[in-house]
Amino acid sequence: MKTLFKRLITDFHESPAKPVIPQLVNISYDISYPNTKNREIKALQEGITYFKLNKALLITQNQEDILKIDVKTIVIKPLWKWLLET
Repeated sequence: MKTLFKRLITDFHESPAKPVIPQLVNISYDISYPNTKNREIKALQEGITYFKLNKALLITQNQEDILKIDVKTIVIKPLWKWLLET
């Protein structure tokens, strides 16, 4: 299911076999450019607020970081690492 969220498109996936634990995930190949990183972080901040979450995940090609913004957390993780953990 796709929904328009302030000029950005976000994909949602729900697994009916497991209890639903809301998770906000965004994917960006490369966030090394400040404009790209700021855009992706801003979108996740808006999503965290809208869905009343405390944490979001940004999947990238190879960047890794943990951002603490107020009391919210945005985890930036490479795709390969996320795949190994799932």
